[in-house]
Amino acid sequence: MHEIIDRFHSLDGLLHIAPEPDSPYPELVWGDHFFYFAPDGEVPANTQPFATITTKDYPDDTASRLSAPDRWRLNLHIGRARFSELVDEPGPTPRRTPWIASPSQTQSTPTRSTAGRGGLPW
Repeated sequence: MHEIIDRFHSLDGLLHIAPEPDSPYPELVWGDHFFYFAPDGEVPANTQPFATITTKDYPDDTASRLSAPDRWRLNLHIGRARFSELVDEPGPTPRRTPWIASPSQTQSTPTRSTAGRGGLPW
């Protein structure tokens, strides 16, 4: 995980938010990492981070089994076109259910995020 964080820190315009105790963020997200493209250093309005590292199960998201020791999940938005280039599969659409690896499988590349499984296209 730290290697990925270090790599992200080499990107121009990166804003890395890592909530911890005594921060303005809720306890639920302490220990997780959120990465935005924000050259001005401010969280962009009306947008999601381009990447997140989740370090624990959330109450409504336990399928990844992140409560196991040394488990974490990288969510990385790369877009449909780049996804298709990398895995030789069309990117997901709201009308098409692509193959989905088990979220608890280690070193897997599921085609949709948790939000995507909930019906939100990416």
